[in-house]
Amino acid sequence: MKSRALMTMLLGLVVFGWASTAAAVPQTWEDTVDANPNKILMLQWYSYAHDLTDNTPIPFVVGQDAVKSYSLEVYLKDDLDNQREIALVFQPWMVDRYDFRFTSNTYGFSLQGLTTLNSYGGLQVAIFSLYGDFYFDKSVLTATGNIPAAPVPEPSTLMLLGSGLSGLGVWQVYRRKPKSKS
Repeated sequence: MKSRALMTMLLGLVVFGWASTAAAVPQTWEDTVDANPNKILMLQWYSYAHDLTDNTPIPFVVGQDAVKSYSLEVYLKDDLDNQREIALVFQPWMVDRYDFRFTSNTYGFSLQGLTTLNSYGGLQVAIFSLYGDFYFDKSVLTATGNIPAAPVPEPSTLMLLGSGLSGLGVWQVYRRKPKSKS
C-alpha cells in the first residue's frame, strides 16, 4: 500500500519537474578571417583573432551561450618559388603543422581553446613560418553549442495536476485504516 502511495508522490514530482524544465537550442557559429592574401616570410609570425560575438544572424553571448566543440580551418597558399615551406599553426595549448599538399587544413579543438571561446567569445591563432615563405589566405572557425530556449510560461494545468497527485499520495500514506469488526 505504501509503495503505491510512494509511486503516486513520485509521479507528482515528475509532473512538477516536467512542467518547469527549459531546453537548450542547438546552434552553430562561424567566423571567417580573410587576409586578402598576406605574405608571411621565413621565421615570421602572423597572428589574428576569431570573434564569435559579432557573428550574424545570431551572435554568441558570453555567459549565456555554450560552445561544446569547434574546428579551425586554415588556408595557406604556396608562393610557388620552388622552395619547401613549413608552417606551424598555434591555438591555445595546441600546435599543428600545416601541410601544403592540401587546399585547407582542419584542426581539432583544445580544451584551453574551448574555455577561451566560452569565456571571451573569441580565439587567438598564430601562424609561424618555420621554413620558406607563403601566403595566408583565410581562416574559418566553426563552433557548435547551445543557446538557451525562449522562456515558456508554466502551464497551470500541469501544476494543478501535479499538486493533486501529490495530495493523493500524501492522503494515501496518512489515512487511517478502518478497524475490523471481530
